[in-house]
Amino acid sequence: MTKTTFPLALLNKGGYTTLKGNNSMTKIYLLRHGETNWNLERKMQGIQDIPLNDSGKEQATRCSKYFIDKDIEAIYSSPLSRAKETAQIIADTLNISQVNTDMGFIERDFGKASGLTFEEYHSYPDDYDFCIEDFTLSSIRIMNAIKSSLDSHPNSNILIVSHGAILCSAFYSISNGQIGSDMKLLKNCSISLIEYSDFQFNIDFYNRTPF
Repeated sequence: MTKTTFPLALLNKGGYTTLKGNNSMTKIYLLRHGETNWNLERKMQGIQDIPLNDSGKEQATRCSKYFIDKDIEAIYSSPLSRAKETAQIIADTLNISQVNTDMGFIERDFGKASGLTFEEYHSYPDDYDFCIEDFTLSSIRIMNAIKSSLDSHPNSNILIVSHGAILCSAFYSISNGQIGSDMKLLKNCSISLIEYSDFQFNIDFYNRTPF
């Protein structure tokens, strides 16, 4: 896809913390975690702490090579093990000593839908209340976490390892609904790149796998 620019004004609706504008450029790589057994079984994971399977560990190892020449200054991760282990594998390859965990990057809470397959989920009546985390609130949560990482590392390259649904919330927010949705499927260990400069986000690419 071609690079798409979105003004910061789009982010100041609905409770986002204001981002600082300057002439520097910060690159934010957004990575979905590696594969888990629940991914294979097409189960909704939410905040359940499901670890990587062997394939997921291999994906993370192969993915780590993509970042060798990207001058990553800091790595952030969801505290859930599937994301944190993915982040740690990459950190080890890059000789980065610390992975910073932030609850803002945790997956959207699917409530009573967690553990259901997508087919089971769609078999329920439309008005059934699964107690799923509100989409707007989850979007605010991850955007504020991105803001915090940007403020800590201006004019640098950072990597954020998170989850499919919550990352799509970020894309939806940044693009004012033009890219991503709460049900858009991001591939395991897919990489997306957004750039922040002069009060604007540029979506360079998203949902690419380096293998």
